Amino acid sequence: MESVAKPATTKEGSAKQAAIVVGVLALGWFAIQVAFIPLFNKVRGGGSDKKDDDVNAFTPDT
Repeated sequence: MESVAKPATTKEGSAKQAAIVVGVLALGWFAIQVAFIPLFNKVRGGGSDKKDDDVNAFTPDT
C-alpha cells in the first residue's frame, strides 16, 4: 500500500497552507520586481542609469 499525503483538513493545516501560499506569492512578486527593475525604470521615464547628484541636492529657497 502506497503512502499518500492527506490534504490539510484541520484549521491548523489550513492556516499553515495559506501562510505558505502567501509567502510563495510574496517571494515571487519580489523576485519579479528585482529582475525587472531596469525595465520598469525605463518605462516610467527614468531611462538614464547615470546618477546625477545635483538633481537630488537640497537647495533651500532664500
